[in-house]
Amino acid sequence: MSAQNKLIYGIRPVMELLHTTSSVKVVWFEQEKQHESLEEMKSLCRKKGIKSAIKSARYLDKLCSHSLHQGVAALYIPPELEIAFEKANSAPRSEWWLCLYLDQIQDPHNFGAIVRSAENFAVDQIFYPEHHNAPFNPVAFKTSAGAGIHNPPYKISSVSNMFDKFKTHSFEIVGALPEEGTLISETDFKKNMVLVIGNEGEGITGKIKKYCTAFVRIPAYGKVASLNASVSAGIMLYEIQRQRQKK
Repeated sequence: MSAQNKLIYGIRPVMELLHTTSSVKVVWFEQEKQHESLEEMKSLCRKKGIKSAIKSARYLDKLCSHSLHQGVAALYIPPELEIAFEKANSAPRSEWWLCLYLDQIQDPHNFGAIVRSAENFAVDQIFYPEHHNAPFNPVAFKTSAGAGIHNPPYKISSVSNMFDKFKTHSFEIVGALPEEGTLISETDFKKNMVLVIGNEGEGITGKIKKYCTAFVRIPAYGKVASLNASVSAGIMLYEIQRQRQKK
């Protein structure tokens, strides 16, 4: 498998792939697996002229490194990503740009769940660091339920350069903290902004905190100290879009 090819698996991710892109190289189906969606995907492959192959469960288990593939896997060439707000004639999905920066997220399941929420709440682009962060691998891809096809996260090699770009384009950089900052219900999100979601254990790193121009928090009513990173991201993104859609 060459470096430019990407492997994904699972019914929802592969279905989204087949519906949205023509860069699919091959789709593998498990021989004994029966599912209505698998039959639909086989039909799509035939209709679009996409190469497919029937393989044993053992073959797919080895290909995907485990048995959670739901009977289907695919190899495709992902598109070359650009920074959305730097593209000529580009426009945000809502009235203001909304980007997400993930600061050293370690669990690929959390990563995938955040990508899923980000697509649902019309985030323009998701950024994550090349180092000290979970990769957007097949596990994260499957957890995103296909959202990674529509809104693939952008891996950055230089954190400082990325935040300089945010500053140049007049983005407010808002850090999510469990116990500090302004309540999200009392924060004005009607502006170009980057929401920073921190590491599951330590939160936002000291280096990234220095880039933040504001901090926000979710109100807590129970005894649990803080929320899971993906849950926090979903709640905050909901509040941001709730405000932006309110007339």
